[in-house]
Parts: sequence; structure tokens; C-alpha cells
Amino acid sequence: MNGASLPSRVFRLIVTGGGTGGHTYPALTAIRTLRGRLAAEGGTLDVLWIGTADGLEARVAPAEGIPFTTVSTGKIRRSSNPLKMVSPANVRDMARVPLGVAQARKIVAEFRPDVVLATGGYVAVPAGLAARMCRRSPVLHEQTVRLGLANRK
Repeated sequence: MNGASLPSRVFRLIVTGGGTGGHTYPALTAIRTLRGRLAAEGGTLDVLWIGTADGLEARVAPAEGIPFTTVSTGKIRRSSNPLKMVSPANVRDMARVPLGVAQARKIVAEFRPDVVLATGGYVAVPAGLAARMCRRSPVLHEQTVRLGLANRK
């Protein structure tokens, strides 16, 4: 051979999920593991984390050197009484979700990931929907015994 090496493979990944350590740290572990495995095979990981401005992920991702961006979203405050579900806070938060989907769709379309990894939390909803809208493969990671509301189909 002439000594020329093959170009390294770049795997593009969007990670979404957070709010708490239960969603943030499994995502971080997945990033670290994938980065290591790709490096061992001569590849690289290009990753972007979509989260909320006030979730744990907003501190963890930048501290790890992971590019981070935010989208609007809202959470559902659940109640056994269906009438309490129509609270002003729930209505206000749910009105933010379409804006978050539009923001996430723009991010996904521009970043063009190979995969979107969602680990849960309410921020996973707009990013997961955007992945499907942009025909990008969504991968759901549920680390608890029962599916969280954001990861249910």
C-alpha cells in the first residue's frame, strides 16, 4: 500500500434528556462510552446535547466539554384528579412544547445527527419529536423500572 490511511468515521449524535441525575448521568455515560469505542476504531464522536437551561444537564454537559443548547418545553404536573391536570401551570407549560419542537427541529436539521439519544425528562419530548420529523433515528434509553411519561409511546 502507499501508506495513505482511511479517513476517520465521524459519528454525529444528539443527546437529549435531563432535569435530574437519573436522566443526565446515563446520557453522559453513553457519550463517554461511545466516544471511547469510536476512538478505539479510529473514529470520532461529534455530539450536541439538547437540554433545559435550568436542568442539571446545563451544568454537566459544558463541564464535560460537550456542546450544549436549550429548547423551550414544559412538564406535566400529574394528579389522580383529571380536573387538576388542567391547571394554569400545566396549560402554560404545554403551550411551550410546540415552540420547543420547532426549535429542536431546526437544531436537528442543521446538525444532521446519525442518531438522537433520549434518556428521558420533559426536554426529551420536543427533541424526540423533532428527530422523527427530520427522519433521524431516535434511540430511547429508559433506566428505570417503569417507563417515564416522556419515553412512553
